[in-house]
Amino acid sequence: MGGSGGGGGGGSYTPPRTKSSSCEELEFSTHLSSPVVEVLKSIEVGDELEITLSASGTACVAIFEGKIAGSILGANLIQLINCIKAGNRFIAVVTTIDGARCVVTVVHESAL
Repeated sequence: MGGSGGGGGGGSYTPPRTKSSSCEELEFSTHLSSPVVEVLKSIEVGDELEITLSASGTACVAIFEGKIAGSILGANLIQLINCIKAGNRFIAVVTTIDGARCVVTVVHESAL
């Protein structure tokens, strides 16, 4: 029987810096959630949707010509909300549209 302890290594883990480490560099692709089909009918690939906070301030919505096209979700949502609350502006560029399926790339307005 014996067992060996294994050893340990000290040190601390430092995660790699990602492209989205700052608000200006935040960029990700996602599907619009809860898409509004009537609004999507007017949208084409390449169109830019304004991203704003919902009335509750806990979600982000994509706006096209003054109308909500859908919600923005994804792993970067909390960072996106915090960046918007800090005064940053973001745009969702439409990369794919097929009926009610709409894929956008979220970018800081300075990236355009």
